[in-house]
Amino acid sequence: MESEMTEVKVNELVLQVTKDINPNKLDIDKYEDFLEALCGHREFQKEAIRNIVRFLLGGEYKNTEDLAKKNFERNPTLKEYYTNFDNFRNKLEFPDKLACTVDLATATGKSWVMYGIAQILLCEGAVDQVLILCPSVTVKTELLKKFKRFAIDRNLRAALQDESIPVKFNPSVTDASRTIEKWDICIDNVHKTYSHVTSSIADSLTGKGSKTLILNDEAHHIMNPDFESARTEIEAMKEWKKFLQDKKYNFRFIVGLTGTPYIGNEYARDVVYRYSIMQAMEGDLAGNFVIKKIDYLKESNAKNWSQKLEEIYANHQRNKKTWNKADKHITIFVTQTISKAENLSKELKNFLVSKEKITPEDAEKKVLPITSSSKHKSNRLILKEVDESKNPVEWIVSVSMLTEGWDVDNVFQIVPHEERAFNSKLLIAQVLGRGLRIPKSYLSEQPTVTIYNHYQWGESIRELVEEVMDYEKRVKSYIVTKEKDYNFLLHNMKYEKSEIHEKHARIDPYRTPTVPELSTQTGILKLRTTYFQFKEQKENEVVTKIPVKMYSVDRIVSDIVNKLSVFDDEAKTEYSYKVDSRKLKADIERALSKADPDNTGMLTEENKNRIERSFDVLKREATGRTVIRRDSKNPYIINTKEIPTSSAKVSEFSKNKAMIYEKYSIELSKKEDIELIEKASNEAARKNVIVIENRHLFHCPLNLVILSHGNEREFARYLVKPEYVQKIDAWVKSTDRGFYDITYTYRAGSPNSLARHGGHQKWAKFNPDFFIKIGKNVLVVEIKSDEDLTVENKAKLKYAKMHFDEINSKQKEVKYQFIFLSPTDFSSFFEMISSGKFEGYVSNLEAELMNNG
Repeated sequence: MESEMTEVKVNELVLQVTKDINPNKLDIDKYEDFLEALCGHREFQKEAIRNIVRFLLGGEYKNTEDLAKKNFERNPTLKEYYTNFDNFRNKLEFPDKLACTVDLATATGKSWVMYGIAQILLCEGAVDQVLILCPSVTVKTELLKKFKRFAIDRNLRAALQDESIPVKFNPSVTDASRTIEKWDICIDNVHKTYSHVTSSIADSLTGKGSKTLILNDEAHHIMNPDFESARTEIEAMKEWKKFLQDKKYNFRFIVGLTGTPYIGNEYARDVVYRYSIMQAMEGDLAGNFVIKKIDYLKESNAKNWSQKLEEIYANHQRNKKTWNKADKHITIFVTQTISKAENLSKELKNFLVSKEKITPEDAEKKVLPITSSSKHKSNRLILKEVDESKNPVEWIVSVSMLTEGWDVDNVFQIVPHEERAFNSKLLIAQVLGRGLRIPKSYLSEQPTVTIYNHYQWGESIRELVEEVMDYEKRVKSYIVTKEKDYNFLLHNMKYEKSEIHEKHARIDPYRTPTVPELSTQTGILKLRTTYFQFKEQKENEVVTKIPVKMYSVDRIVSDIVNKLSVFDDEAKTEYSYKVDSRKLKADIERALSKADPDNTGMLTEENKNRIERSFDVLKREATGRTVIRRDSKNPYIINTKEIPTSSAKVSEFSKNKAMIYEKYSIELSKKEDIELIEKASNEAARKNVIVIENRHLFHCPLNLVILSHGNEREFARYLVKPEYVQKIDAWVKSTDRGFYDITYTYRAGSPNSLARHGGHQKWAKFNPDFFIKIGKNVLVVEIKSDEDLTVENKAKLKYAKMHFDEINSKQKEVKYQFIFLSPTDFSSFFEMISSGKFEGYVSNLEAELMNNG
C-alpha cells in the first residue's frame, strides 16, 4: 500500500491525541501564562507543546503502539493505507515507548517547542533531566545559544511560579562535557552517545531512562540513515537509533522534531502534530506570516545550463534590487554528492570572474562550498558569519542532507542543481527549508524565495513539491463499477529500436554545399521564465535579457575547414583541400546580410551550427548514415479497466482544464473525492464543468473525465449528445502517459515546424486522447489545434497510422482507425459516426500534415 502514498492526504496520517485528559492526572491549563510568554502570538507552537505533553503525561496511552491502535480503529485512511494494524505497527520506530514526531515547517521555531516541552516535563516532575540530540555541531551551537537565553529569561521564570506547579527549579543548560545533573537540559551532538567517544552521557544516564526526556532535533536523520552522502554519516544515524533503543538506558519519553518528516516519499508514521509550509506561509495560527513566500519555477525557455546560469545570476541581481533592505542576498545551490558540489563551485567561480570582471581571488571569496569533506571543514566556520553584511559570501554550494543549522535569513534563491537532489519529498522539504527565514528588516513584510528548479524534470517532481507544500488537493479520475460495464479490450504492440547503417555513393564532381537560409538573429536573448507563486495562486513571468554568444564569419570558415581536415584523415577524403575559403566566406556574409538586422557581422550559435550541419552531407556521401528503425512485436491485449488514476488541481478548473461527468458516476467515487469534486465544480469556470443529467448518455467507465484544454472540452460535448450517443457503445479518455503508448520517431531540431527540417532523429512515445468503441471498430482520436502543423505531429500521425494498420493486419477481432482531429472537423467527424460512414475518414488537419513536407 505504501506505493499509493501520493493518493493519501498527509493530514489524515497525523495521529490524533485526545484532549479528554483527567485534570487530576495532568492540568495543562496552568502553563498557559508560560506558553504565552514563550510563544507569544504563535498559537501553533502552543498547540504543538500542549499536544505532546498530553500524549506523554496524560495517561491515556501506554505507548506509541497504543496511540497508533486507537487511531487505526477510527481512521479509515489509516486502514486503507496500511490494510491491517500489524503492517502499521511494524512501521513504527519505537512502538513500546511513548515516542512521537512533531512536523514543524523549517523556520517556524522548533527550538521554542522543544524548550516548552522540556520545561513542562521538568516542572511536572515527570523527568529529572532532558537530553537533546542533534546531527551536527552547527545545530548544537545554535540550540545552546537559544536555550541559555530561555533559561535566564525573567518573564519565563516568572510565569512558572504558580503554586500549582509542582517543581519550580530553573533548568541548567549544558552539554555532555560534564556530568548531567538533576534539572539539567543537556544539548549535544549525537556522536557523543557512541561508546568510543568520551562524554558524560553513559555514566550520567545509565538506568535513568524512565526519568529522562529525549528530544531529537532534525529527527528525519533517524528515519533516513541511507539518505546520507557518506558512509560515516550513514553509520552515525544508525548509531543514533541504537542509542535510543539501548536497554541499559530504557528511555521512555522520546520526541522527534523535524520540518522534513519523510522516509523518502513516505510520511512518518508517528506524527502527532503538523504545521505545514503552506500554513506558515499563510500565517495560520500565528497572526501573521511566519516564513517567506515561495516562487517555484514552472516554465523557462532556457535551452542549456549556460543560459540557466545566466537566469540564476539575473535572479540574484534582481533580488538585490527588490529586497534592498536585507543586509545581503544569498543564493544556495544543492547537489547530490561532494564531487558535484566541488565541480559546481569551480564552475561558478569561473562564471563570476567572466561575468563581473573580477579576479579569481575575489570570486573565491564569494563562493562557499559546504560538504562533509575535511577540505571544507573551515568553510563550516564561515557559515556562522555568512548572514552578516561584511561577509563577502553570496553563493553557497551545498550537499543535500548536510544543511541543518543554517539559521540564515538572507537566502533569496535556491537552485536544486540535479534531479536526485530534489526527487523525493524528504529532499524537497529540506531544499525548500533552506530559504524560508525572514530577515529582521522585513518582519512587517513578506519577501519571496525563488526555487530555480529544472522544469524539465516533469509533472512528477511538481506534484511532489505541491504535496510537500500541502498546496492543493487534486480532483481524481478513475474507473468505477457501473451497472453497465463500459470497459472494453484494446490491442497494442511493443517495439524494439534497431539501427541500420545505410551507405551512400559519393557524388562527383565535388560541389560545395549551399549555405542554408539563416534565422533572423539578435545579440540579446530574452529568457522568459514563469514562476508559480504558491501563496497568491498565480503565475508570474520574469524576462531576463542575456547577451547571445556570437561567432565571426572567419571563425566559422576556419572551423568548417578544420573539421573537414580531421574527417579527411579518418575517411581518406580530400574535402578540406577543395573548399574555397574565400567563396565560402562570401556566401556566409551574403546569407548573414538577410538575417542580421543589427549589422553585427557576427553569427549566433544556432546559425553557426546550421551552416556547419550543411557540410555534414559530404560526410554522409563518404560514410553513409545511421537510421533508427522500429521493429514490432506481436499484439497484446489490455483492458480499459487498467487505466491509471489521473488528477488535476482544483484551481486548474478555473483556468484551462475541464471536467465532464454524470451524477450517478460521481456517487460511485470515494467519499473524499465526491466532496472535492463538488468543491471544484462550484469554484470552476462555468464552461469548464459539463454535467450530464441522463446517465444513459455517459458511455464511459470513469467516474469523471478530466479534459486538458478547450479543444478536448468541446470534443467531449459531442460524445454525450443524444444523436451521437446511440451510435457509440463506449468511450474512454486515456491518461497522458502510462496506459497506451505509441512509439514514433522524428527529426528533432529548432525550429520544430514543417517549414524546416530538424536535426537529430528522436525516439519518443505518446498516448492518444480518446478511444471510441463502435461495434467491432475502435476509433482512436488525438485532439489538436486547427493549425498544429509541426514535425512532431506529422511523425505522430505517420507512426500511429502504421501502428494500427499493422495491428489490423495481425488480428481480425477489432478494426482500429487513428484520426488526428481539430475543432474545424468535430462536427463532420460526428456526422460520419451518425451515418456510419466513418471508415477512411480524413480530417483537414491530417490532410495538411500528410501533404506538407
